Amino acid sequence: MLRYKYVGLVGLPGSGKDLAAEILREELGFVPIRMSEELSKRIREMGVNPTRDKLREFGMKLRRERGAYAIAEMVLERIKEMEREINPPGFVINGIRNVEEIDFFRKKLGSSFLSLTIYAPRDLRYVRLLRRGRRGFDKETYEEFLLEDRREVETFNLGNAMILADKLVINDKDSESLKYALLRAILDI
Repeated sequence: MLRYKYVGLVGLPGSGKDLAAEILREELGFVPIRMSEELSKRIREMGVNPTRDKLREFGMKLRRERGAYAIAEMVLERIKEMEREINPPGFVINGIRNVEEIDFFRKKLGSSFLSLTIYAPRDLRYVRLLRRGRRGFDKETYEEFLLEDRREVETFNLGNAMILADKLVINDKDSESLKYALLRAILDI
């Protein structure tokens, strides 16, 4: 039996959150849920292409109207639905953006929730984003990338969330190293 049924991932673009979520799916059977997907669904329903800027704009609007944890509320609703339908061993919540979201999940999920910061050095993240090449999201020049980092941190107070997460996982090597670090953090080994 796992100590944590819900793992929330915090980190800057290119840090390896998607890979971490995939590892937890493969190794522990956790269902990955991207917080931005909840926004993307709603934006698409409005007939808008969900670029990073549109997601940020819409997410901030929801947070102003409904509170800083508005996206977390939507994600928790989805989790509860999935628990009734399939009841997996756990969930990995990818893309927490602020301390209020961490606090919301802690309050609602209790000690079965673990927040993890996934950290990777800036230069490595830039190279990863260049390889990924997600149109409408990833910036092509290093200067644009640096501005985007600053925007993420300043818009959401992401640095506070990263610092106040329960544990830190460094992702500056290969996927096997990340897998070991994740399992160590989650299984308390």
